[in-house]
Order: sequence, then structure tokens, then C-alpha cells
Amino acid sequence: MWKYISRQEGNVKATWAWMAAPLAALLVAATGPAVQAAGGLDASKQWVAENVPGLPAGLVEAACKDGKLMLYHLVFRGKLADLIASFTKTFPCIKIDTYMASGGPLQTRFTSEWRAGQAGADVWMNSSPPFADKISKEGLLLNWTPPNDALVPAHWKRSGYWYGIGLATLGFAWNTKEVTPAEQKWLESVKTWDQIAKAPFKGRSCMVHVRAGGSAQLPYYYLLTTYGIQSWKDLKENLEPSIFSGAGPLADRLAAGECVYAPHVTADTAVATRWLQKAPIRWTFPEPGLAISYLMGISSKAAHPDAAKLFVAWSLSPHGQSAWVNSTGLAPMSKQATDRRKYAKESWYRLPGDYYPTDWDKMEKALKGMNTQFKDVFGQ
Repeated sequence: MWKYISRQEGNVKATWAWMAAPLAALLVAATGPAVQAAGGLDASKQWVAENVPGLPAGLVEAACKDGKLMLYHLVFRGKLADLIASFTKTFPCIKIDTYMASGGPLQTRFTSEWRAGQAGADVWMNSSPPFADKISKEGLLLNWTPPNDALVPAHWKRSGYWYGIGLATLGFAWNTKEVTPAEQKWLESVKTWDQIAKAPFKGRSCMVHVRAGGSAQLPYYYLLTTYGIQSWKDLKENLEPSIFSGAGPLADRLAAGECVYAPHVTADTAVATRWLQKAPIRWTFPEPGLAISYLMGISSKAAHPDAAKLFVAWSLSPHGQSAWVNSTGLAPMSKQATDRRKYAKESWYRLPGDYYPTDWDKMEKALKGMNTQFKDVFGQ
């Protein structure tokens, strides 16, 4: 049914609309952007009550008053924008700004800004547990324990300071077009790390140099401390591998068939990227699992501490863990995450059942000696 609106009634409506504009602006200033949307704040609070029980009741409102946060993050092959969109869909009152770099530059920028008293990261990411422990002891990371702390396995966190959000998992990989049926059968038979040097790929193998970073150092450290220096010598003598400066160049050569077999490499990052680009590559994970944790912590000088706390708590929830995995391509760090990555649906893909509990401090102290031993064994 049509309703007639008189000129006078229309003027009254126009007057109320004119008055509503400054009132809406005041609401934004008081509570943060986007909270003024109908049900926005209530919906965010309801999500927290259902998904992160135990989070202080007033934290959502305090985070919305912060209105934003700065995230310093590592380089991912996936789309971090999808992760941010997932967070802001639940908490539209918070805008996330980002700065991306590799681990070393992120360490330098974060620590130099913190010591200079400059406004930098609210949430800082890295993949070096020893460095995260070091700056935690020095007071650079906020001591705060989210109520869903228990959802993160002990190996991937330092409770109260930093928490893993996904894993770069190491495995061995091969070019499927360059192996014979007999070689493929051998590859499928490998179950543990002591078998990788027995591969029938002498002169057709490639490895990453021990200096390439934590993801390269971990398998060398595991082999050395578990099986002794002979395990390195077996790799050299049985495989005669080409040595690459990083996982990226190695994965490129593997995809091209210039080498056929990599006994250890960051499979769910470097190799998976080439698989998604239709390269004829496959990989698998021996037991125990070897992985580097991508971790995050809150700056003790965060300009937006409540927004940072909410982001970390969201990240550790099952919803947040799933968003990290499926947005960045990292492997799940716990069974809380739902893994929807494309290759995770393949029949041949299986994550490790258990992970090796790396003593990161001991590995850090062993690196100088490992560099010398690597040169002695591999001549580089």
C-alpha cells in the first residue's frame, strides 16, 4: 500500500537525517570504526563468548576503541589478505595494517624500533624460537596468556610470550616424470629419516646448504644428533648432491627435472608452491616430523595492546588456526585446524603423526660447529 508523505513530513525526516550524521560520527569516535553497524559489537562479543570463552568481557570493546593494529609478518606464498578479511568479518571495528619481510629484517626492525621508543609492531611474527625467547627475556614481548593457550601444543609455544600459528614442515621430494616405477616404489617405502640417504638417485639429487636458515639447519641437526656424522657422509657418498643456497632455487630445479630427488626440503612451502603451478612434483614426510614454527608475540610497547590481544586469541582459536593454514599455505600446528589446502586432499598426502621436539637453544649453539662439519663433508 502506498503512503503519501507530505512536504512537511518530508522536511521533518530530512531534519532528523541531518541531526543523525554528527551523532553517528560521535559513535565512531567513541567506539572505533564500523562498530556503529547494527549488531556489529554484539555479534563480535557473541563470537568471543562462543569461541574464546574466558577472554575478559571488556576486551572486545577495548580492542574496538584501539580501532586498529600493526602486524609485522613473514613472507607467505598464500594470500594474507584472506586471513585479514576473515578476522575483520568477525571484528569489523579493527583495521589491520601490515609490514612484510623475511625473518632477519623483521628481527632488526622490531628490536630497533622498540629500543628507540618508536611506534612499530603491535603483533610481531618470526620463525626463530631462540630469538623469540631472547627478546622475551629482555622484555620486548608482552607477558600475556590468552585463555585458549592450551589449544597450542607445548612444542609450538612459549606460554605467555609467543605462539605458533602454522608450520613449515620438512620432507623429501621428487620429480614424478623423472623416476622409474622401481624408483617410485622405493620412494613410497621410506618411513623414517635414516632411510633418505639410501635413495637410488646418485648424481641426480639436490640439497640446501646448512647456512640457508632454520628450515635447512633442522634436518642436518636431527640427522647429526640422532645418527651421527656418518649420516651426513652417507648423503654425500650415496647421492653426490648438488648444493643450493635456498629452498626456492632447489624447488625450481626439481620442478624442471634438473635434479630428481631432494632428501630434505620445506615441502609445504617451497615445493608445494611449484606443485600448485602444475609442476610434476610429489613429496612425503618421514617420521618423526621436522618443522619450523611460524610464531607471533605482542610487543610490550604495543600502541594498540587490546586489539593485539584479541587478534592473538582469535588466531589461536580453531577458526583462526584454520584461517592461517588455508590463507598462508602453512601446515597445521594442531588438530584444531581444518585443512582445506588443495594438495591436502590428494591421496598421497599425509602429515607426520608426531613431531620431533627440537631443543632450539641447543641447535642454535651447535650451528658454528655444523658449518665447519658441513664444509668438511660436502666441501662447501
